[in-house]
Amino acid sequence: MTEKPAIREGDNLQLHIEKLVYGGEGLAHHGSQVCFVKEVIPDEEIIATVDTIKRQYLRTSLCENVTPSAHRIIPLCPIVKDCGGCQWQHIDYNYQLYLKTQILKESLERIAGLQDPIIRAPIASPSQFNYRYRTTLKVEEALLSIGFFKEKTHELVPVRHCALLAPSLNEALKTCWQMLEVNTDLFKDSDEIQMLLIHESSQIMLSIINNSMRREDKYLFTQGSQALTPYSGIALEIIYDLRFKRDTESFYQVNYQQNLKMITLVCEYFYNLKKGRILDLYCGCGNFSLFLAKEGAEVTGVDSNRFAIKEAEYNADSNGIKKCRFIKADVNTMSDKLFRKKFNGILLNPPRGGCSKNTMMKIVDINPSTIVYVSCDPTTLARDLSVLISSGYVVDEIQPIDMFPQTYHIETIVKLTR
Repeated sequence: MTEKPAIREGDNLQLHIEKLVYGGEGLAHHGSQVCFVKEVIPDEEIIATVDTIKRQYLRTSLCENVTPSAHRIIPLCPIVKDCGGCQWQHIDYNYQLYLKTQILKESLERIAGLQDPIIRAPIASPSQFNYRYRTTLKVEEALLSIGFFKEKTHELVPVRHCALLAPSLNEALKTCWQMLEVNTDLFKDSDEIQMLLIHESSQIMLSIINNSMRREDKYLFTQGSQALTPYSGIALEIIYDLRFKRDTESFYQVNYQQNLKMITLVCEYFYNLKKGRILDLYCGCGNFSLFLAKEGAEVTGVDSNRFAIKEAEYNADSNGIKKCRFIKADVNTMSDKLFRKKFNGILLNPPRGGCSKNTMMKIVDINPSTIVYVSCDPTTLARDLSVLISSGYVVDEIQPIDMFPQTYHIETIVKLTR
């Protein structure tokens, strides 16, 4: 019997794309060998070139699309392959939503052990492009260049216009390019430009940052202007009827319209606890806390970011909300003292890594009647849900919200009850 020749880097393989996985890549098999490939859609027949050979899988790149999917479209952005920030611009939007739901479902079944979970139809973004209200750009002064790092590298891809940024952010980006070409001193020794659009005023806070020297110069850009104005004031954002302080140093949801829907949904899921005590872990600037307290709950928010906690306190005071208190602490290492208190509900909104198992067990010990989990990663969401489910909690609602069109990212809100 003749042995099959070993696969080598540079070989071309004919593959059938079985599905997309979290991370945006397509999964296929060459015999028993798992293959990953970008820029594909399920059920496409392709020729892929082997780029990297790992023990458990092959990483390949699309060489020829033999049978393109009916859901394939022409990407809007001319640098989409170089930049890597948009993994799914080649897929029509409705199918993107379907694929995100399928990836979420597979994670919940495989990791959390849920059998055929009922997942609500994803809430589509009103804007499929130009939805980002904040961004971080990289600067290479020596190359007179501004842009994003190529995926998984420190290679700068020059960007003069980004299809995902709000139009006024693109205006500010254009002005930064003009100023860089005329006056390089403005960006001398700089590493990053952080831009944050204030929805209410259409003004942009812009920080030019030198990470090694921990220097940050703040400016204000007004739409229609061709200059940056030094800035040291307080910028306010109106969300529904509450005022929120804004700064480039803190985390905020990038999709303003979808954030409104998230706030509404979280408050709806805690409707029965209007007079109860709620613990908001990873509370940030009070994005959810303040609205829960406004509706009558007594809320304790916890976050490790000191800027976020200061903002949360400022936001509560400026809006006259008395039933909120905020604590600066690392949720995963904080003392047991807070967890010994009685809370009727717990809100979780962790970063992509999810919660530690120790934190999840402390939450179980509190034994709240309602837990609402806001997740940006279906795999860590499923892992953490498995702890709650094994401890007697039942999943009542699973609601995906598309915060990031054109990318693989999936935001999900899950409600659990005893």
